[in-house]
Amino acid sequence: MEDLDIIKQKLSRNWELVESDITSKDAKYYRTIYPEAKIEIRTCLFGSIKNKSIELVYSHNIINNSKKNVELKGLNLEFFEDNENEKKIICLKLKSNYLFDIYLEFIASIIKSISSLDSEKVAVNEVIKKINIWIKFFKKERFEGLSEEEIRGLIGELLFIKKLSLKKEDFKKNINQWKGCENGLHDFDFKDKKAEIKTFAKNGIIRISIPDQLDIEKNKNIYFICFGLLKKDGQFSLNDLIEEIKEKLDDDLSFIFKDKLKSYGYFEIHKNDYNEKYRNFDEYFYKITSEFPKILNKDTQSGITNISYGLDTNLLSSFDIGKNKIKEVFTDEKN
Repeated sequence: MEDLDIIKQKLSRNWELVESDITSKDAKYYRTIYPEAKIEIRTCLFGSIKNKSIELVYSHNIINNSKKNVELKGLNLEFFEDNENEKKIICLKLKSNYLFDIYLEFIASIIKSISSLDSEKVAVNEVIKKINIWIKFFKKERFEGLSEEEIRGLIGELLFIKKLSLKKEDFKKNINQWKGCENGLHDFDFKDKKAEIKTFAKNGIIRISIPDQLDIEKNKNIYFICFGLLKKDGQFSLNDLIEEIKEKLDDDLSFIFKDKLKSYGYFEIHKNDYNEKYRNFDEYFYKITSEFPKILNKDTQSGITNISYGLDTNLLSSFDIGKNKIKEVFTDEKN
């Protein structure tokens, strides 16, 4: 399958061709693109308004549990049925041209992801998964890039991949199981163990805002890995870290990695905003136990919501199992 840049070029060209077809202000016009895909992909324009949209068309008998229309400031998501042709349609209509570059990345990512699938049902499920991940970027009319907190969070997750991937197989495993970027409960979700990644500044305080991330009754093996980050005497930027990891990956894994970066909110259009340097000045590796200090949802009284609290790394030294033990756990050196 073609790379994302070529897919984006073809999408843009197809919308230009559709625009040349328009003869009525009140009708919808479309052309099919990538006819070899298991579901039909249409580039559409709506008459004089010329709102760009994509329609994904599939068989009437495919069950889709996500049938709720969503209207956002930047995007409309609609599910409807074409009973005459016994088809179902998912329509993704762009509302704000300011978000066109992200919209184009979004659609190209969908096409790339379903291009090698040989089942219509699996392709539809993949489309729904992509929509659920990307839709957060269209809740605002403008997406200005990652906040400082998000940048630090992404650096922490990338440091996990870098430091705990000793060989090619480790990179593949860790990137494939990187779920925090896709709205997962834990940042890295392996079958028998979870890794939650946090960063902290000079004061050593880690913020916890999702209590269930540390609930060992729900997940027995939870590892809590914390990286200290400072800007003073910075040594690497977010961009530097991404390029360093990409150099270790083959083409297929590089696509998955870049797609997950976009799921997190990292886009090339904002790349120049991510050159500030950081230094990883300290790190801690905890195994969550019943004695580890935490507040869980089940421990709170009825009516309490939105729990958030801080953990002081200066007081948690007895729970630090060390970098060597963490490497054994996550690089399968002994497990």
